[in-house]
Amino acid sequence: MQYNFDIQIDRNHTNTIKYNFRKKLFGNEKVIPLWVADMDLPVCNEITIALKKRIEHPLFGYTLQSDNFYNSFIKWMNIRHNIHIKEEWLCFSPAVVPSLSMLISIFATKFNKVAINTPVYHPFYQIIKDNGCAIVESPLIIDSNGNYQIDFKNLEDCFKQGIDIFLLCNPHNPVGKIFSNEDLDKILHLAETHNVLVISDEIHCDIILDNSKKHVSLMQKNNFKNIISCFSPGKTFNLAGMAASVVSIPDIKFRSKFKRELERLHLFSGNLLGYTAFEAAYESGMEWHQQSLQYLKGNRDFAIDYLTQYTPKIKPNKPDSTFLLWLDCTDMPFENENQLKHFFYQKAEVGLSHGKIFGKNYGMFMRLNFATQRSLLVKALEQIRQSYIEL
Repeated sequence: MQYNFDIQIDRNHTNTIKYNFRKKLFGNEKVIPLWVADMDLPVCNEITIALKKRIEHPLFGYTLQSDNFYNSFIKWMNIRHNIHIKEEWLCFSPAVVPSLSMLISIFATKFNKVAINTPVYHPFYQIIKDNGCAIVESPLIIDSNGNYQIDFKNLEDCFKQGIDIFLLCNPHNPVGKIFSNEDLDKILHLAETHNVLVISDEIHCDIILDNSKKHVSLMQKNNFKNIISCFSPGKTFNLAGMAASVVSIPDIKFRSKFKRELERLHLFSGNLLGYTAFEAAYESGMEWHQQSLQYLKGNRDFAIDYLTQYTPKIKPNKPDSTFLLWLDCTDMPFENENQLKHFFYQKAEVGLSHGKIFGKNYGMFMRLNFATQRSLLVKALEQIRQSYIEL
């Protein structure tokens, strides 16, 4: 089946965060919202069909995952990435961020410190603080080719000071980097030396925009004990509102502790429609997924070419993964970040995520979500260009 992702779907009046929060976040309800990381692309037909079939049954009581729930994910990871995950490693959780928060509450108890690479997905900061822990920042560095890299000397210094957890975002949000096999080996050897638990948020692992790139999961390193990975169909299949994810924990002691926490919080079961969507996506969503990747890649390349040609002081970082562009606006003629926000939100009327939420040193950066219809992306970029010309 050929999917048409160019058809615009009105998301107004659906209580979607992306549209309903425009006035609150940007002070302008007319902005084109290219901020929160969900897609404007309709989900694959197989998911819709499965949901409709389940809804036809008139009872919606307490529900368990089906016998195929975990197996659908295991097969997907094997076929899509050649990653072999055992069913016994897997635990259900409603979403990745709550999983990360629970893991921090369980395992960050010796030093009460968690290390992160900055800039990074902004809920990382909040869940670390909410669990009474200190944030240890290890900033990513930019190499001679303009690519973001881990500063391993700095990371080692962070580990040496005594931390409980290194919270990895792989693929990385907001810079879109896929960490290499060598990167993970270096991280894990440092972690083993300093007895640090490495927890990886791998929610973007399927959004690989170039065939030459490959996602490397912590689950391929299961000879190491101190590893945990979190997965979800939320980004891959645009199911963020369905509240279904899995946590993969090879070590039985770590896994038992996490399961006890799930039971303590009564989070061992979830949304029956979330179960349905999860299973349908991983069982039947490959064709849709491949087509959506090509569409997203086209949007990425178009946006980068457009900004490079028409707004050269807005410098996009080319992501290997995710559907997010990290924009360096430090060369823009603004004295402070408020002027930058005014430019995008009030003049251009485009709602982007402000860089400072990803790290205190990134007030002159923006993050743009290009997972939308091409026509809407073009309109947003043209509005930015016109405002840029008027500076």
